[in-house]
Amino acid sequence: MSTTAPTLRLVTTASARRGRREPAPQEHVVAVTLQPDEKLLLSVPEAARRLGISRSLFYEFIAADKIQTVHVGRLRKVSPAALDQFVDSLPTPHAVTGRQERPNHTLHVLERSW
Repeated sequence: MSTTAPTLRLVTTASARRGRREPAPQEHVVAVTLQPDEKLLLSVPEAARRLGISRSLFYEFIAADKIQTVHVGRLRKVSPAALDQFVDSLPTPHAVTGRQERPNHTLHVLERSW
């Protein structure tokens, strides 16, 4: 069974200067091969990048048992399924009100007299 990866062809042309006629620009072709991400396990930085968060915040989620990881030798790895479970566990907007449930935080402002 042979699968071919889709290819993308980028073509650029030079812009012509005003008032002067230039010879036809040469075509520059760049061949790009796109491959699907088929990794079974991700490193912590890769997993954090997928979620769009910092590596340190990702480690905080691991410490709080919000994201499950596995050890492969001395390496800590994350499965894409564990990322899906974490995202599914996040609060979702209420269907009735259309507003997302938010924790009740109080903002403390320190006033300073100079």
